[in-house]
Amino acid sequence: TAMRHMQVGWAFRGCGYVHEITDKQWKKVGEHYARAAEILSAFDARALRSPSLAMATHKLLAIEGASSKLDAAFELWRDLDPMSGTAFATHALHCLPRWGGSYEKLLVDARRFAGETAERWGMRAYAHYLIQLSDCVPEIFEHMDDELFEVAVHDLLQRRPEPFVINFWLRELNVLASATKLQGEDSPAEARVRALAKRLRSHVIRSHLAAILT
Repeated sequence: TAMRHMQVGWAFRGCGYVHEITDKQWKKVGEHYARAAEILSAFDARALRSPSLAMATHKLLAIEGASSKLDAAFELWRDLDPMSGTAFATHALHCLPRWGGSYEKLLVDARRFAGETAERWGMRAYAHYLIQLSDCVPEIFEHMDDELFEVAVHDLLQRRPEPFVINFWLRELNVLASATKLQGEDSPAEARVRALAKRLRSHVIRSHLAAILT
C-alpha cells in the first residue's frame, strides 16, 4: 500500500527538474508520500530482515534527492539483498546531479562498491551501478575506468548467464554504443566509449548467443 502511494505521488511529481514542478504537483506528492511514510513507520526493515521494506524506505527518501539519509537507506537495502542489481541501479539514478548528487561521487562510489563486494561478485558492482545511466547521461561514461568496467561486465556475465540477464546487458550495451550528447563528430572520449561498448557487445554475442548463431 505504501509503494502504491509513492507510485501515485511520483506520477504527480514527474521526471523533470525540481524547478519545473508546480506547487500543485508538490502538494499532491506530499499527500501521498506522507501517507506512505505513516504506513512504513510501523515496520523496521532491519529487524524484519526485509529487503522489500528497505526498498520502500529508499524510494520514500528518494523524493528528497541525494542525501546521507538516502545513502544509508541504500546501504541497508543492499545489506539485506546483497545480490540485487536493482538496488545499485536505482540508487545511482537518484545520485545524479539533477537530484542533488554529482558525477564525481557516482564514480567514486561505483569503485568503492566494487571493492566491497569483490569477494562475492568480482568487480560486477562497478558495471551494475553505472550501466542504466546510459539512457540519460551517457557522458558519465567518458570519465569512468574503462578497464574496470570491462572486467566488471565479464565478471557479471560469467556469474549470471541467464537469458534475461544477457538480454538486458545486450540492450544496455547497444544503447551505450549508439549514445551521444552532441550532433556531428564524436569527441575522442565519446569514440572511446563507443568502441568499448561495441567490443563488449561482440563478447556477449560470441560467448552467450552461440547457440542462436549456429
